[in-house]
Amino acid sequence: MRIKTVRTTVPTEVTRDGETFTVNKHVDRRVITVFDVHRAVRRAVTAATVLVVGIALAWSVTSIGALLGLAAPTWVAYLAAGAFDLSWAVLMAAEWSMQYDDRAKIPRVAGWLALAVSMTAIATEGQLHAGLWIGIIGAVISLLAKGLWTVMMMITAHPLSDESYQIVQQKRSRAGEELALTVVDRELIRIRQETAALWESGSLTAVAWDAEGITRKALAETLADAIDESPEGIDEAPDPESDGSGIRADPIRQIDPDQSGGSEHFVPRSGSIKELVQSVMADGITDPAAVVAEVQADRPDANPETIKRMVRLHRVNGSG
Repeated sequence: MRIKTVRTTVPTEVTRDGETFTVNKHVDRRVITVFDVHRAVRRAVTAATVLVVGIALAWSVTSIGALLGLAAPTWVAYLAAGAFDLSWAVLMAAEWSMQYDDRAKIPRVAGWLALAVSMTAIATEGQLHAGLWIGIIGAVISLLAKGLWTVMMMITAHPLSDESYQIVQQKRSRAGEELALTVVDRELIRIRQETAALWESGSLTAVAWDAEGITRKALAETLADAIDESPEGIDEAPDPESDGSGIRADPIRQIDPDQSGGSEHFVPRSGSIKELVQSVMADGITDPAAVVAEVQADRPDANPETIKRMVRLHRVNGSG
């Protein structure tokens, strides 16, 4: 037990000229500290275990690398030895991180199996180059490292009652659910963003029409033929742009205002929303509301805000 002085800050009210302020004042306090032997031992055991594991890995890589070097280039042999020996060390770390989980049994069993294979390889190398006993002693180094790691886990782990264990599992399950939902939500947001981008570019609409075997050009020609064959309210005056068959080169058809009660025209257009907006504005229609109505007549699914944004971009670019 020892006594040491600790300086801390304490909020204090101070009054100046009738006005109160809160300031932080430095205060020295004497604190009695007690040396925690158990904590010091746990830290020492952990440090020693990590050191022994490092030594065991170094010896194992050296031995297995020398063994594999009989059949492969030196640098390849030692790389393979490192991957070969790191397996049981990684499994030990996984076992430690999952010590309160039922699945910890998997890395525990796999770690012991990987250690057995590693020890066999070390003993074989020792027998070939220095004698069987040297190989056995070298293999025991890895066994000691694994054993110390197991002891360290027993020291650092906190035993749980059956009730506490069930509570921990339920909380872990909720945490896993939140993590899974986060992943799914991110994927859903990405898919929706991609879908919205495709709708804005007109790609989805074009795909849908092609899938049905109906193109916009075919629809425009069909509607034009239907208007030509209609006996009501069609202007039959010859058109200098006609090809002689009574059908204009473009799909625009005028309807007699006297028959329809107003000025109406049907303009089948194709392309993306941007192209539709440019086509409408090229006809002299510049009012955003009117452009929205014209585009939606051809694309009922078009978003009005997207159309207005395309109108603004068209104006900024100096095209209209």
